[in-house]
Amino acid sequence: TGWFIVHPILRPSIRSNLISTGLVEKCLLDLVQKSPDILRSFSPREFEYLVGAYLSNAGFANVRLSRYVKDGGYDLWCIYCEGDRNYTVVVEVKHYSTRTVGLEIVDRLNGVRDRETADKAIVFTSSSFTATARKEYASKSNQVALVDFQRLTELLEADSACWKQTPSKLWTRPFLENALEKQPQP
Repeated sequence: TGWFIVHPILRPSIRSNLISTGLVEKCLLDLVQKSPDILRSFSPREFEYLVGAYLSNAGFANVRLSRYVKDGGYDLWCIYCEGDRNYTVVVEVKHYSTRTVGLEIVDRLNGVRDRETADKAIVFTSSSFTATARKEYASKSNQVALVDFQRLTELLEADSACWKQTPSKLWTRPFLENALEKQPQP
């Protein structure tokens, strides 16, 4: 049984394919931020929804959850805005406990990105990526981003105002020291 089954108040939100950040989603993100290991109890579909809620909360627009089966090769579709430019993004979400995400999954999503004429692609996983997948896509980081469990928890911990996305990279590391320096002192 997954976490949403234990907490049925969340069940209605998962039925809609458009994910916005409401009170329930913010509570869910807050819970995962405080206890990241709770992700291990999520079903694959619940993890997809959590990633969609995170993207919506991070400022991505029109975050849509695809059908669970025959999804067209991606789990989420959204729009990433940078300056006056909008980028379409396809997202694949893999919820594994011990298995790593390999090159074949990242290659497949990159092919879907091309087929769907999306500008960018992101693979989220609750585990990690193989060294080969990381190496092959290191030079393509402006088109394909890899977000593993560690990186996802870092992003959830960072205040969205403390990290930036630039034209050259889809994701940059949070600059918490700089952000803390800029906060007003009591």
